[in-house]
Amino acid sequence: MVSSRKAGGRGRRVGGVVLAFVVIVGLWWVIFGRGSDGKLQDANAGTNPGETKLASADNKPTRPEGSGDSVRMGDRDTPKPFHRAGSDNTWSDQPEKPVEQVASLEPDPLTTAKKDETKPAQKPADEIKPVSPSNVAEKPATRVEEPPARVTSPSVRALIEEGGRAAQENRLVEARRLLNRALHDPSATEGERAQLRDAIGRMNETLVFSATAVAGDPLAETYTIGSGDVLSKIVRTHRLGVEWQFIQRINKISDPARIRVGQNIKFVRGPFHAVVSKSAFRMDIYADINDGAGNRMFIRSFPVGLGEHGSTPTGSFVVNSSKMMNPSWVNPRTREKFGADDPKNPIGERWLGLTGTSAETEHLSGYGIHGTIDPESIGKEMSMGCIRCRAGDVEMIYEMLVPEASTVEIVP
Repeated sequence: MVSSRKAGGRGRRVGGVVLAFVVIVGLWWVIFGRGSDGKLQDANAGTNPGETKLASADNKPTRPEGSGDSVRMGDRDTPKPFHRAGSDNTWSDQPEKPVEQVASLEPDPLTTAKKDETKPAQKPADEIKPVSPSNVAEKPATRVEEPPARVTSPSVRALIEEGGRAAQENRLVEARRLLNRALHDPSATEGERAQLRDAIGRMNETLVFSATAVAGDPLAETYTIGSGDVLSKIVRTHRLGVEWQFIQRINKISDPARIRVGQNIKFVRGPFHAVVSKSAFRMDIYADINDGAGNRMFIRSFPVGLGEHGSTPTGSFVVNSSKMMNPSWVNPRTREKFGADDPKNPIGERWLGLTGTSAETEHLSGYGIHGTIDPESIGKEMSMGCIRCRAGDVEMIYEMLVPEASTVEIVP
């Protein structure tokens, strides 16, 4: 009896275990084995290895629908697996890559395609042109027609070529004459005239401004010092039309009181004249000799400064007897006085007064040519109407222009 009760008890316990197992399996089948549509689901679908995914009571994921990308494959939408992006516990839809390789990796073509669906295509930086807010519509380019370059006239070209050959053969007097004719040719361009002034000026460094007297030069001659001669007396006696200091300059005489009997010196005959171009801020010096074509002979140019606000008058003048060295000056506006040799004297160390000789200038007074203590004003309109020159230049101009003979013409 005892053994039969034990056997019966064991059988009931085994049966209970089996029944419990069946119940558990059934419950698992009901809860986890079917989806919301009643079909069997893959237990691994939609989960990542090692990831626990919680579901709500209605068996829907807690992550909002539509968050995150998906890749369409045929007719199925398969969620993309998520991978941990780093130690900050964020999630990324890109595979984790070693940091040192990021710069060399190409972008995921699928991700790029997805982004291209929402972003407009951009042009490369070198193709993008800035657009002015005030002028959005691009206007067609307007072609600017440049004026045709002037071609040297045959007459000017012939004179320049012939003068160049004469200069190469050291026939400077003839070369100067030919180039002076080209300078005054009406068909010469401004560029050609500038080059011709430069070329003639360099020739005159020898012909005029040196102690060398070139045979055949109508401006120069050689003179032998006699007993009782002094430079000032020689200039007056021979009516040279220049200041005696100019003869001292070109002959490089350091002390005019020490010239000696029998010494040969060079004369240069004036008078010389000046033409001032206001637009060019330039003074051109001419000699009173003819080049064979009716033109005065160009000697050299000096840069000048002019009157503020265009106040330097145009017209004809003659150098008057108020010409002086080391002038004193009174400012006509402030009545401030500056003595001779005053380093603050605005008109410098030379003054050449001018008297008007034409209808537009004969009523004018107080105008002249002078130096300056402000060399930066040369090439500008900063004086009270007079013609300013650099200190060294005005000394030479002073020596070349003489009262009642040298004319000054001011042109626009």
